[in-house]
Amino acid sequence: MKLKTNLSIKLTTILLSTFLASCQDQNDLQLIESKDKSIIENSEQSNEKEPVKIIEESVKEIKNSSKKSSSRQYASDKLIGRYNQVIYKNGSIKSQNNQYRLTLQGDGNLVLYKVSNNRALWATNTVNSGANKLIMQSDGNLVLYRSNNTVVWASGTQFNGASIPYQKKGDYVIIQNDGNLVIYNQYGFKNAIWSTGTNQ
Repeated sequence: MKLKTNLSIKLTTILLSTFLASCQDQNDLQLIESKDKSIIENSEQSNEKEPVKIIEESVKEIKNSSKKSSSRQYASDKLIGRYNQVIYKNGSIKSQNNQYRLTLQGDGNLVLYKVSNNRALWATNTVNSGANKLIMQSDGNLVLYRSNNTVVWASGTQFNGASIPYQKKGDYVIIQNDGNLVIYNQYGFKNAIWSTGTNQ
């Protein structure tokens, strides 16, 4: 039985490593990596389950964790290009003072709202476009995509200023406390390269 358990641990680790390698979102990686340790520890403690049973349960838990993480909202007020961070349909990010919210609506429109009166300050005007994800890319471009990866809207800021691929400090988009949505280039210095001009 100990031999079977050791085999299950090795196989589970291989599956976990393969799945983690396919993840593009840094926050998803952190969440799933936290599951990695607990799942393997549970496998070590199990003396009755068959190896295949343990592996099946592990893979199921990883898939469920990934599904939850991909649909959740970021707690942050920004999306970081270095990690190609994403807002999915019906997801949003908020300013640190919780007064402003950027939401990718179910109709495909990306809208910046003032929370207190739910007033739209800016939008991409992409209603019924099929857009279902917003990505802050590592090239510095903020892009709305459809599910087939065709572009709906983009900020046009790829490789703007000092931005270069695989840089240590990437571009990021942030909702500031003044209501302005801004893309900053942070390669050696902080420089605003795009904004909605909605500072209140």
